[in-house]
Amino acid sequence: MNYKIKDEFIGKTIKVYNKHTGTKAVSIASLDMSKVEYYITTGLKHIFEEVVTTTAPEVVVIEYKAVDGPIPENAPKPKKKRKPKGDAQA
Repeated sequence: MNYKIKDEFIGKTIKVYNKHTGTKAVSIASLDMSKVEYYITTGLKHIFEEVVTTTAPEVVVIEYKAVDGPIPENAPKPKKKRKPKGDAQA
């Protein structure tokens, strides 16, 4: 989600209370917009508003293959792929 600072808070300084450090003044201009989710969780949700962008929905095409007639019982079954034992992904 994209957020922006509400117009009424641009260029202002707000007071933020923290039970460990006490009250401190925070300049809105000094907020890092890459950390918006952190600011929202710390109680500054009222400063931000969500930017709504309209995009065209992605088209998903599903293809099915038709089978003529019943599938014989002795037809080969697809094999399952296994990971090699030596390839551990970190």
